Amino acid sequence: MNNNKNIIGIVGGLGHHAGIDLYKKIIGHPGINDVHIYLSVALLSASLPEETGAFRSGKKNSMVAMSIFKVLKKMDLMGIGVAGIACNEAHSP
Repeated sequence: MNNNKNIIGIVGGLGHHAGIDLYKKIIGHPGINDVHIYLSVALLSASLPEETGAFRSGKKNSMVAMSIFKVLKKMDLMGIGVAGIACNEAHSP
């Protein structure tokens, strides 16, 4: 396992633009640019297979949660110490 605790993880892909927006906010933060800090950021997409029967049958919430969990597990295996979830879908009822 790698020790990449200094890498910021972004869970994206359930809303591609949300992940990009969070990345822009991280690298565009005034405190970062003022001191010329260069951060390592990993953006990993979570896929949601909409064509599956579970998605159509109303089990969407559990599928969203599992997709996010899989990405977070990958980040954990990579040794990433902190992650942001850039996904409005994750907040659905």
